[in-house]
Amino acid sequence: MADLIYPVTPEMVQAFREFYEEFGDPAKWSDAKITKALNIAKGELGGNWGLYEPAYSLLQRGWFALAAHYLTWNASTTAATGADGSATTPYAVSSKSVRDESTSYAVPAANASLTAWEAAMALTPYGLEYLHLRQRAGMGAICV
Repeated sequence: MADLIYPVTPEMVQAFREFYEEFGDPAKWSDAKITKALNIAKGELGGNWGLYEPAYSLLQRGWFALAAHYLTWNASTTAATGADGSATTPYAVSSKSVRDESTSYAVPAANASLTAWEAAMALTPYGLEYLHLRQRAGMGAICV
């Protein structure tokens, strides 16, 4: 996979904040955190994604979705860190009970068609969006 040639710029961080408005609060989501997430996500993207265009290109959408997944996943990991400094793996809750009420949830599992990494991606809406867009990017040319 070829590395992306696009540097993460302050304009890209601003575009990310505008694309995902829930990351607009710099007190909660600093420019440094967003830049780090964009740089990490950059390593997962290659030439099949097309060109980066700030007008909702496939590459921009996939890049931003993966960065948003990393940001929310990291926030969950930080919240799951114990007092002794050891982190637990945040994962989907499969059931919850309060008194005599109980609810169960569908939890994505790793199987032959879904790797453990992909199952973890499926735990945030941003990860699901990335997986959807990654599938589209991998389709290649379509002949009609």
